Amino acid sequence: MDSKTIAEQLKSFIGTEVGRYTSWNPVNQPMIRQWCQALDDNNPLYERGFAPPPMMMSWALRDIHGRLAPGSSKVSPFAPLELLSRAGFTKVVAVSLEQSFDRYLRIDDEVSYISTISNISERKTTRLGEGYYVTQQARYQDAVGEPVGQMSFTVLAYKANTEAQVPATAPVPAERHKWPRPLENHDSKFFWDGVREGELRAQQCANGHLRHPPSPMCPICQSLEWRPVELSGRGSLHSYVIAHHPPIPPFRYPNPIGLVDLEEGIRFIAQLRDVRREDLQIGMPLEVFFEEVEPGLTLPHFRPAATIGRADVKAGDSLAPLEIPITATLVVGGALATLDFEPIHHDHDAAVAAGAPDVIMNIITTSGLVSRYLTDRLGDEYRLDELKMRIAHPNCPGDRLILSATVAGVRNDGETRFIDLEFRGDNREGNSVLGTAVLKADPQGVIP
Repeated sequence: MDSKTIAEQLKSFIGTEVGRYTSWNPVNQPMIRQWCQALDDNNPLYERGFAPPPMMMSWALRDIHGRLAPGSSKVSPFAPLELLSRAGFTKVVAVSLEQSFDRYLRIDDEVSYISTISNISERKTTRLGEGYYVTQQARYQDAVGEPVGQMSFTVLAYKANTEAQVPATAPVPAERHKWPRPLENHDSKFFWDGVREGELRAQQCANGHLRHPPSPMCPICQSLEWRPVELSGRGSLHSYVIAHHPPIPPFRYPNPIGLVDLEEGIRFIAQLRDVRREDLQIGMPLEVFFEEVEPGLTLPHFRPAATIGRADVKAGDSLAPLEIPITATLVVGGALATLDFEPIHHDHDAAVAAGAPDVIMNIITTSGLVSRYLTDRLGDEYRLDELKMRIAHPNCPGDRLILSATVAGVRNDGETRFIDLEFRGDNREGNSVLGTAVLKADPQGVIP
């Protein structure tokens, strides 16, 4: 089939409304819990009968065999992709996703949608190969026909460019290597006991001098008497280095190490997390957090301190970044939890054949991680109202995704407060996801 014939047939799909397409299951707590566990989203709202908003599109996806749910229209919503597949454009990758939410889905909601192909591009040449961008619009509603949300979803259907394929050289995931164990002795045991309890501790001698690292004698007054005290965990960046070579598993590289001036007047050396290296600045405020890097081993790290409070958000404020290690478990578990059974998300060989170095994270998981990040940073009283994002470099096992966001504006519509945000996520290849979001305040916990 030549390009002209393909283009003519593709035009016939544009603007035609098809559907309805029903959900396989009503909204239910086990599937919500599976999503939250896979994406490590601990928002208490999702244990109270509400579903994460980006989960909206998962309920009515095709099953692992490519079948639509019983009761769905016999007209395929993916007809353009099926035509392109027959023409040799067999690989499909998500490019962008826009979602808006009329309300959060609740337990026992039955979700369905109407689909329209709104745009199909001309034949394009991309780094993955030649193909077509296909954009689907979907209107979601509940069992009585009330709207619950809208979606615009763009994918690239392409012929894989085998010469341009990226070799499968993703670094070995960190969890395959044991972390070196810290030395615990009479002087330092109190410190590591504190870390295991989520506290940053230091020694204070009989004359009130603080010291770190632990030692048997105060370096100022030579007192041998001391007691452990809990520190605030807040400070600023005094200096830093970024380790690149030689890479030593299980550390992730580039590996920033900071010398932190704690507000109590002592200094602390630790790994810096949740920050891009180009954003590191001497004097930037930092805060401690504790991470269980492997079962039985918790370490203290520092990250940029939140620059805003939850009640006084204003334009120009930044949200504290979040660093998410990308593991095979997260990629595959996220795909299964979001009911996305495309082989490139769980089958290494299929992903490599499509031009990727390894299995790649699906766009629904990415949207779920962004939702988790924004609602966690702004607080439980904010609800996701709108999310728009595009994918640049997808995430593979061995990556680390650093999410960051700034407040673009704050506005009020009647009694409802809206926060407009611009966010981005970066991995080892550069920008991974870029987009905007709108969150609205819901201080009483009542979702319309």
